[in-house]
Amino acid sequence: MKTINKTIQPDPNTPMPIGYFTDDLHLASRTTIWRWMGQGLKTIRVGGRVFISQADLQKFFAEHGEEGQP
Repeated sequence: MKTINKTIQPDPNTPMPIGYFTDDLHLASRTTIWRWMGQGLKTIRVGGRVFISQADLQKFFAEHGEEGQP
């Protein structure tokens, strides 16, 4: 049986769980993302879980830089 590996790219406006950005993409630690949330990163809470859209993250970076500083 042949296995096909395909990477699924989410829509930039689709909220993804924090683990996608920390564990899968290794973008930042959970602590850093929580700090960014305090600085204004827009998040969505559903059932006790926190989600972030790629578009909101890119907007945050554009406003604050990749270090999260204004």
